[in-house]
Amino acid sequence: AILHEYAEVHERLNRSERWRKLVLLMDLCELVEGNVVRVNPHYQFHVLPNDPDDNKFTDCAITAGADYVITEDSHFQPLAGAGYRTQPISPAEFIARHLRD
Repeated sequence: AILHEYAEVHERLNRSERWRKLVLLMDLCELVEGNVVRVNPHYQFHVLPNDPDDNKFTDCAITAGADYVITEDSHFQPLAGAGYRTQPISPAEFIARHLRD
């Protein structure tokens, strides 16, 4: 659902060639690095009551067993107390924790 939504936005902005290049890059990352995991959740966790449209992101992250959803969107805060491994974290906090010199 997320990739479909992104594709629609790129098409609407007349950036379909850019989208195709991004899809190819994601495919390459998945094959070469192993850092990209594609998931298709079959369960909806309904963690974010204030912005239900963002639940697709938490559904993917929880299904994939991700440690974090990196975001500055305050609507993801209910995820912090929901009892799942996946936790919301800001980009600055993620960098401070994991990309130290």
